[in-house]
Amino acid sequence: MGAQLGAAKDRLLGQRAALLALLSSCRDDRSRRQSPGEGKSRPALSGPRPSDESFRVYFTQQLSGTGTGDPGDSPEAEERLERVCPICEVLFPERVTQDDFEGHVLEHLSGHATVFEDQPSPTND
Repeated sequence: MGAQLGAAKDRLLGQRAALLALLSSCRDDRSRRQSPGEGKSRPALSGPRPSDESFRVYFTQQLSGTGTGDPGDSPEAEERLERVCPICEVLFPERVTQDDFEGHVLEHLSGHATVFEDQPSPTND
């Protein structure tokens, strides 16, 4: 089973690298096709590209609900809400802590997702 997970991970990392290369190629093509007059009327984005870490921080803030400013939200109401992973759409029961839930989502971004399920491990027949 470990070999299958390793192979799946390698395939996903390869697909990620291919998608990033394709995205970079599309950006290059778009910048080459942009006419000189268009560049002056619409300034290009300046500054460095956001890092993976800045994305993780933003994503964690969105998951934790910081900055919502909704006075009607109470910790009790938040605890009753069902949590669904936005990446793999797994439903997390109430017994899974918020930290474990956020860790699961963030692990998707690092390529090592943890699943909290009460399923027996598969047997090799």
